Amino acid sequence: MLWDPTFATWQALGVQANSQMMVLTPDLTQSSALIYGFDDGQRTSILEFVDSI
Repeated sequence: MLWDPTFATWQALGVQANSQMMVLTPDLTQSSALIYGFDDGQRTSILEFVDSI
């Protein structure tokens, strides 16, 4: 996974993406809710989910 909040790297590679994502556990048994955007609140939610797994 490439963390690039500005999407500059993805755009340079010609990749188009929307701002939705989910965090999945490696065994795919748990997932977060849909995450929209990459602001500080969303980053906190992602880190809290990762800490809980």
